[in-house]
Amino acid sequence: MRRELRAVKWFLKSFLDYDRPVYGSFKVTHRCNMRCPFCNVWREKRRDLPTKDVYRVIDRLARSTVTVLSLEGGEPTLRKDILDIIKYAHDRSFYLFMTTNGA
Repeated sequence: MRRELRAVKWFLKSFLDYDRPVYGSFKVTHRCNMRCPFCNVWREKRRDLPTKDVYRVIDRLARSTVTVLSLEGGEPTLRKDILDIIKYAHDRSFYLFMTTNGA
């Protein structure tokens, strides 16, 4: 039991060090198929970054202290390349989250 507690303590000290950012939020699109009254992201008429530029951002985050990456929007699943983006980020060892409206 003591060994397990030491392992948990090491993990918390090593990976949850609040002196450095460990969480990154990346808005991969402003497009959305909903018009929620509490959100105005769909009003911003912006083009999506090309896939190669998204990869460049992910590579830059991978070289930082960020270990948890949240892909957000708009509605990320509206990107035709979202599965490629998820795989690319996963291959760089991020713990991934994605915010979606599920529609």
